[in-house]
Amino acid sequence: MSADLLELVYPPSNSVAPDYPTEADLTQGTLAQRATAWRHRLVGKKLLPVQTALPKGMESIHVSASILPENHQIVGVNRGELMEFIEDRLTVDLDENDVVRYVSFR
Repeated sequence: MSADLLELVYPPSNSVAPDYPTEADLTQGTLAQRATAWRHRLVGKKLLPVQTALPKGMESIHVSASILPENHQIVGVNRGELMEFIEDRLTVDLDENDVVRYVSFR
């Protein structure tokens, strides 16, 4: 994805409030608003299993799967995807290194 397109999808961090996204941003609003908040929170970070503690001082590049909503699926390289469409299911797309590439509701 080009840098210009990335800025349209994921606004630069200095263009949003420092405490964005809040818990309300992640759970309330339209699906598009929630998807944008989840993208801001997850994209570019390595997703760690629920049981794994976040490395000290590495919170800016790692995120625990424990923060994901109950209704979610993780897809990507060597992972299956549920083909059933569920409108409010958060789908987290990982690359081969378990870094979040994209987030959407599907």
